[in-house]
Amino acid sequence: MRLYNNIATAIVTGWQAVVVEQQTPAWVFKNTTRQHRSWGSRDRKLFGKGLYDGLRWLRKYADACQIDLPSDRSGLEKILFSWAVDQGLKLCPDQTLGEAEIEKIKTRLQQAEQSNALAASIPDWLEQQGRTAYTTDWPNECAAFNQQALLIIRANSLKTTPKKLKTTLWNEAQIETEVLADYPEALLVHSVKNIAQLKAFQNGLFEIQDGNSQKIGHWIDPQKNQILIDACAGAGGKSLHLGCLMENTGQILALDQQPDKLERLQIRAERNGVNNIQTIPQVTDDFYDQWAAKADTVLIDAPCSGLGVLRRHPEHKWTMNPKRIAALCEVQKQLLEKNALLVKPEGQLVYVTCSIFPNENQQQISAFLASDFGRDFTLAQETVLLTHQTGHDGFYMAKMIRKS
Repeated sequence: MRLYNNIATAIVTGWQAVVVEQQTPAWVFKNTTRQHRSWGSRDRKLFGKGLYDGLRWLRKYADACQIDLPSDRSGLEKILFSWAVDQGLKLCPDQTLGEAEIEKIKTRLQQAEQSNALAASIPDWLEQQGRTAYTTDWPNECAAFNQQALLIIRANSLKTTPKKLKTTLWNEAQIETEVLADYPEALLVHSVKNIAQLKAFQNGLFEIQDGNSQKIGHWIDPQKNQILIDACAGAGGKSLHLGCLMENTGQILALDQQPDKLERLQIRAERNGVNNIQTIPQVTDDFYDQWAAKADTVLIDAPCSGLGVLRRHPEHKWTMNPKRIAALCEVQKQLLEKNALLVKPEGQLVYVTCSIFPNENQQQISAFLASDFGRDFTLAQETVLLTHQTGHDGFYMAKMIRKS
């Protein structure tokens, strides 16, 4: 296959937008393909592969052409050659690369396998952090990070079951799915299409949600008629699941500092037929006074490094760093301290991140329990879900119970 100039240029521009300007790959892909309406499906597929391959293997490709991790366009253009050689793509005539240089790139790509940091294409600080936390398991987790993420959907239990949904999707669009054991509402989608255009989706029969993200709802185990506060609701994937598990009883208060995300949650809730969610876009001190010690469950799905979901967001390897993570840890600490006050006696405080590292998780919980804010809580359970062990996204979950 030949790599034509327009696609090559778009790939480099996409890398620059993500790595330098810190835009999301999904937005870059959507925006770029919208600008190139003349592209066929083959062109779009090659562009998407180049965009995500480069983000996954950026360090390895940079090493293969003997440059440092790039912060400018010229470096990214050199990395394009490494990617093209690795993929066996033929370059256009004005993208010249001699046979000798091609062989050197191939040799350096092979030599990269001798170092886990290069083979997994991760920065040195992340390699050190991973080795410290997971020792011999770390290379397996790195390998899992660099695989394509599975497409998992959650059957809306208010409207259907996984088996019924499986039949519905096949009848509507011949979409092949597989019911997953140990994930009560999950379906693995084998034939990937634009499923958001399906009538089944528009009618609220399912949502796209990773398997381990679904596991969090069952781990919380909400009961009917309870009061639940989702302190960092975002667009509400977990709130929607909890609303289904509560069978539209009780009350879920969804908080977030970004009103546009809560607006999306309201749209999703209406489509799903979930009517026990109330969004709170402006969280004031009065809210904390009103709901102090009243919630059966407070969920803190805390802002984090995202280093457990590198399959979906490989850009985090290059946009995150220890300084940014330290700032996130401070935010996590404040969220725990502030929202713990909302939990009633014998209620539960649930802390979740999509990071798998102790500084954002176990250490954060230990410090909270040792503080004045956490002295009334006991740790009931904590767990880490690793990608190479589960096949799904990496998460940490801790459940704390407030003493009576």
